[in-house]
Amino acid sequence: MSLRSFDLETSSTANPIDIVEDVVSADYEHEVARVGDDQLVLNCRGQWTSYEMHCYWQPGQQALHTSCLIEMKIQQGSLQHIYELLSDINSQLWFGHFEIDREGDLLSFRHTSLLRGVGTLTNGQIQDIIDISIGECDRFFPAFQMVLWGGLTPDKAMQAALLETVGEA
Repeated sequence: MSLRSFDLETSSTANPIDIVEDVVSADYEHEVARVGDDQLVLNCRGQWTSYEMHCYWQPGQQALHTSCLIEMKIQQGSLQHIYELLSDINSQLWFGHFEIDREGDLLSFRHTSLLRGVGTLTNGQIQDIIDISIGECDRFFPAFQMVLWGGLTPDKAMQAALLETVGEA
């Protein structure tokens, strides 16, 4: 099977969702659902839980937007602590950001790749977007749990999330 690479400058019909679908089908064991011409939904198994990743192509902006949803019930009384934790986490990230939706009940990791002038979208770029998104969700999932269910302060939860273990038990 040959995976596609699109020339976004010369093709008015190029749609990176096609290449995302090809890469995921070839390189991952994620469930894939094509929701429409410009949208793909992946069910990705992480270290702690499964994540639902949405990939959207916005042709007018030539932008590929990804949003990795973390299913986690956030109590209204915990919102202030979660916002503090989000601020701490986002200041550590080089790629993407975490956010809570306006209603305060949907946590996600989001990133948008601007592709105008790039010319192609490579398989490696798609793999990086998927791997980094799932990796960051896995990295900080315990911190969110510690604040929501463990009663830790955002500072303590952040310290625990950034603690690197060495060796094996």
